[in-house]
Amino acid sequence: MKTALYLALILITATPSWGQNPLTKDSRVGIPPFEFDFAAFADSASNKNRLEVYYKLRNVGFSFVKKGSTYKASYDLETTIIGPDGRTVASQHSSEEFSVPDYEQTQSAESYRINSNQFLVPPGTYEIKIQVTDKNSEEVSPAHRKVNVPNFKAAPIAMSHIELIGAFADTAELERFKKGGRTVIPSVSHFYGDPDSLLVFYFELYANPPEAKNLLLSYEITQRYHGAWSKETTSLNLEKPKTAFFADLSLSQLPPGEYKLKIAVKEGKQDLDKQEVEFKMGWNWEAALTHNFKELIEILRYFSREKDLKTLEKAAPEKRLEAWNAFWAQRDPTPASRQNEAKEEFDRRIRFVDSYFAHMGLPGWRSDMGKIYIRYGEPDQVDEDPSGQRNTNPNRVNDPYSTNVTEIRRTGHASQTWYYFSYRRAFSFEDVTGNGSWVLKPPLDGRRF
Repeated sequence: MKTALYLALILITATPSWGQNPLTKDSRVGIPPFEFDFAAFADSASNKNRLEVYYKLRNVGFSFVKKGSTYKASYDLETTIIGPDGRTVASQHSSEEFSVPDYEQTQSAESYRINSNQFLVPPGTYEIKIQVTDKNSEEVSPAHRKVNVPNFKAAPIAMSHIELIGAFADTAELERFKKGGRTVIPSVSHFYGDPDSLLVFYFELYANPPEAKNLLLSYEITQRYHGAWSKETTSLNLEKPKTAFFADLSLSQLPPGEYKLKIAVKEGKQDLDKQEVEFKMGWNWEAALTHNFKELIEILRYFSREKDLKTLEKAAPEKRLEAWNAFWAQRDPTPASRQNEAKEEFDRRIRFVDSYFAHMGLPGWRSDMGKIYIRYGEPDQVDEDPSGQRNTNPNRVNDPYSTNVTEIRRTGHASQTWYYFSYRRAFSFEDVTGNGSWVLKPPLDGRRF
């Protein structure tokens, strides 16, 4: 990962081995142009709390204009804090122009910028609204979330919100990202996928007034319908008005799914205060062989022939890892190299669909778009019709006189068609509910030209 500073904004560019994002800026279904997160902390210089709003802007969310040897984009960003009475409590506006050196970065969902706005607000419940305007296309992208800012002085012991950490920066210039003497880059998306990744986080404890007590600090990772995956406790004494904590927990044994990190300050068995934060795990294949084996076989059916899965499917639990490694060794197109391109492509497709096609609790690999993407990979061409007023049947694309409604489909639903020319297939999807629930429409096998 490379990190550089531009106008107090962090540009984080990861260059994946698989190349550019297949979905262009005009066809980025499932890929939000930006995400945002927040955390609240006590502000020692005032009687209010510091509400930090973090936002992550993906390159693929902007229109770029080529100027000389670079590609330039610009945007306006408005962050508004709305009180419980519907009135604006605070707002901040920013504008920026930035450039990238090549076309691939304009289309990459893995190239993004992270920044933060900070507001001083009293305890209470608020709505955070963010609106990003692409100045080249004039496209407006809004988002909003509710936040409860606690009263950190209402109890003898209080805990701030939990901030999940994406990275630590070396630069000393980013004052707004300073925490406990370190420069902390937040994990805005709360998504983790590497088998050896750690859940790194920051929080603060407040003692009103400070006094030495024998307290316990408990960490717990839980999952709905499963319970606790891990628990840790440590002892502490709070001898200062504010104590900063950095901690981490291993994610190596967690199968894919949605989780909560729960932190509590305890005196004996009593919780003095507690906070929790949600995060999501992508596929960890070794953990999946134990906990998600049936789902893993189901996914492989999109990628491999049924007969190729028999040995893996029949492997005893203690032999599954060996069978898994053998399965991919047989498909390695370059056995003499250290890389297994077939397995890397499979990994990439699964992580991509789970990152961008998950919807309302349905994992991305179970979605219609996810299934097609896993089987066929990147589309050669993507056509999008946001209004649903255009012909979406490739068989009739050049026949303006056809009146057959089964062939000319104007449903009013946003639609998108993915073309795979080498397979002679085209798959059309419709957002039938208007909330991102994309459904594959007939012909389901895509054989239309």
